[in-house]
Amino acid sequence: MLLVGPGGQKFVVLDGVIGGSPWSNITYTLSDAAAGVIPKPGTPVSGTFKPSCYFNGDVFPAPAPPGANQQPAPAGTATFASVFNGANPNGTWSLYIFDFAAGDGGTMAGGWDLSITTATSNCTTPCGGVRLVVTSQLTRADASTVLASVTVQNIGSTTANDVMLTTGRLGSTNGTPLPQNLGNLVPGGSVNTIVSFTNSTPGAGSSLTLGGSYAGGPFISGKRVTIP
Repeated sequence: MLLVGPGGQKFVVLDGVIGGSPWSNITYTLSDAAAGVIPKPGTPVSGTFKPSCYFNGDVFPAPAPPGANQQPAPAGTATFASVFNGANPNGTWSLYIFDFAAGDGGTMAGGWDLSITTATSNCTTPCGGVRLVVTSQLTRADASTVLASVTVQNIGSTTANDVMLTTGRLGSTNGTPLPQNLGNLVPGGSVNTIVSFTNSTPGAGSSLTLGGSYAGGPFISGKRVTIP
């Protein structure tokens, strides 16, 4: 499996794992923070693993882009962080899958999704003006309701007046209650609130968008999420 980022970065996330054993109803989560790689031989088991590559220099046929690819351990040393950190995540991400063993085939019936974590900038000296950052965490309240616990923080050097949370979308679903008046945020200050979404699809990939305004302009935050 070859993951290609919007800037043309090419990273082999899987190659040569679990040879000889069929995969059926398997869900792999790949993360630099996982404890270990997927084994080369053995029986496939769902779980969280590091990106894993056992072969050097495999070339993916078209429509995958040509040229050398970056590879993770044990064949290489690349990681998600070394390939993609610091790059603009906006644009088209592509996943190419090729079975190098003759006669094999299959489908990825459950699809795939990509979770991108953006870094929050911290100023070593006071940041000029207002800088509002939004963090959030999803939890499920019941079978039909998902809650977003939202924190809005001012990491700037001046007060953000009349902060309003006006936008909350989980996929195409608008949250409630909105708008919300969050008051004034002094430098370093933060406020917590809750936005509720009607949703009955746990495990699905989606996008979470949160935003609003203050006396000096708008703010917005977006990220990919897995619905709890």
